[in-house]
Amino acid sequence: MQLLNNGIKADLQKYRDKRFDAERRELHALRNWVNSLQKLVKDGFDFSLSLKVTKNPPNVKLEHGSSSKCAKLTFKVIDLLKVSAPEQFFLELQDLINGLAGIGNSELNLSNALLKVMPKKRFTEKGMLRVKKELLKKLKTFFLEHRKPIDDESIKFHHNSQVIFFQPENVTPKRKERLTSFLTFHPELKTYREMTLLVGEISRLSLDEINGHQIRDLAESSIYSKKLNAAIRTIKRHEDDILRFVEFFKQNPELSKAQRSNMEFYNKKFKEPFESGNNLLKKERVLGRLNTQLSGKVEWFLDNEIVT
Repeated sequence: MQLLNNGIKADLQKYRDKRFDAERRELHALRNWVNSLQKLVKDGFDFSLSLKVTKNPPNVKLEHGSSSKCAKLTFKVIDLLKVSAPEQFFLELQDLINGLAGIGNSELNLSNALLKVMPKKRFTEKGMLRVKKELLKKLKTFFLEHRKPIDDESIKFHHNSQVIFFQPENVTPKRKERLTSFLTFHPELKTYREMTLLVGEISRLSLDEINGHQIRDLAESSIYSKKLNAAIRTIKRHEDDILRFVEFFKQNPELSKAQRSNMEFYNKKFKEPFESGNNLLKKERVLGRLNTQLSGKVEWFLDNEIVT
C-alpha cells in the first residue's frame, strides 16, 4: 500500500505543479526580471540601456491567467520606461492608470498607488526618473498580489490532498466534508481516491472477501507518472506473493488486523539480527533475538541450523 501511495503522491505533486506552482514560478521570474532592471538603474545606467541589457521579460503560458495579466502589464510598463520626454511620459502614464480602472482589486490598488506618486505641478525630467523607479516598485507589488492567492491555494491543496489516502474507517465527518469538497474542486483526482480504496480492501475487508481483484483491477495509464506506473507494475508482478500473505493470515486468524495492514515495523525488527552480525546466524541465536525483537513466537522453517 505504501508503494502505491508514494506513486499517487508523485502524481498529486505533478498536478499541483501544473495547476499552481508553474504559474508561481512564472510570477517569480517576472519579479526577478524587474529586480535585475532595478539593479542596473541603481548602478547608474539609464532606463533605455538597462532595458537593452535585461532584454524581454520571461515568457509565460497564455492559460495562466494571473501571470499572463502581469506579463501584459509589464510590456506596457516597458513602453512607458522607454519614453524620454516628461510631458509624453506622464500623459501615457495617466492613460495606463485610466486603463486599470474597473478591472480588479489589484489593478485598483496599483492605479491608486501610481496616482499618489504623480507630480502635482510641473512635469520635469527629475520627476519622471523618480516616478519610473516607483513604477517598478509598484509593478512588483502587483505581481505579489497575484501570486499570494496562488501560494495560498497551493498550500491548501497540499494539505487537503492527504484526505485521498484515508480509508473509510478513518474518515471522520470533518474529513468526509474535506474530501467531498476537494474532489468537487479537483474531479480529475477521483481516480486516485478509487485506487486507494481498491487496494486498501486488502487490509480493510475481511479475509474471505479478498479474491485478488484488488490487484488485477489496477491498470497503468499514460496520464500517470512513471513512479505510479512502476508501483502498479511492481504490485501486479508480486500478486501471488501478496495473496500468499493473505492466505497466511487466513491460516492464522489470531494475528491482528494492524499487522496485516502495516508490517513495516515488524519487517524492520526482523531484519535487525541479520544486519548486525555478532555471530547471530545460528538457529538458537537467531530465534532468541527474533523472539525478543518481535515479542512473540518465531518458527524455524529452514533445513539448516545456520542461516547462509
